[in-house]
Amino acid sequence: MGVIFISYRRTDSEYAAGRIYDVLADRYGAKRVFKDVEKIAPGTRWVDAVDEAMRATDTLLVVIGPSWRTAADPTTGRPRLDDPSDELRREVAAALANHPRTKVLPVLIGGAAMPAASELPGDLQDLTRRQAIVVRGEEHFHRDMDTLMRAISEEPRRRAHVEQRGGGRLVGVGLLVLVLIGGGVAGYYLGPWRDDPSPVPGPVDNGERSHLDELWDRCAGEGGVACDELFHDSPPDSEYRAFAETCGGRTEPRPGMCGEPDVGAEMPSDDG
Repeated sequence: MGVIFISYRRTDSEYAAGRIYDVLADRYGAKRVFKDVEKIAPGTRWVDAVDEAMRATDTLLVVIGPSWRTAADPTTGRPRLDDPSDELRREVAAALANHPRTKVLPVLIGGAAMPAASELPGDLQDLTRRQAIVVRGEEHFHRDMDTLMRAISEEPRRRAHVEQRGGGRLVGVGLLVLVLIGGGVAGYYLGPWRDDPSPVPGPVDNGERSHLDELWDRCAGEGGVACDELFHDSPPDSEYRAFAETCGGRTEPRPGMCGEPDVGAEMPSDDG
């Protein structure tokens, strides 16, 4: 796992971002969690430090509080997210563009809701297609942080698993190409010319996703019944099964019960 980068707006969520950082640094080690105040030494160019951290980032947490979308530039009075040079916007847009290498997790705090795609600039609209995790305060905080850390830890393993399978397909395709080339050369020297050669199979679509991968994505985005389908279709003791049991990282394990009315629904906002 690479760096976990915490993206936040100081005027919107500085305190919550600090608490999230403390827990993650304790769990994963301070060297693997980036938050600007803790990581940028005095005299360092802020932009350079952030860009360097982004290149090593495996997971970007977008901490969204009540004023994340509407926080205004004091000079112009316009929302800062509308400015293409806004650093927070640059961070999130770069991570979204780097999918699937960089995972982007929206983290809702302070009773905030996910903004609609129509409220965001074009380079941030894909953020609204990501399943958000709610981190509440007081007695809910550590339980919600457990959910967040499961999401951080589980998906990279699945991505590595998928990439490994993809690499296996590429090796298989390479061997097939070598066999076909070798067969063609042998046919040229050893066999008669034919006017109606047999068709050569077309290339394998390496971008094609399996049925379980599609169910995984639906479970992550929709929860509920999609997670139950993934649970019933996936092999025992697989990462697919483990992901489905937690309703896409939303709950404690509830095998095949994510479609129940109280599971996978939007979590309530902060108490009080």
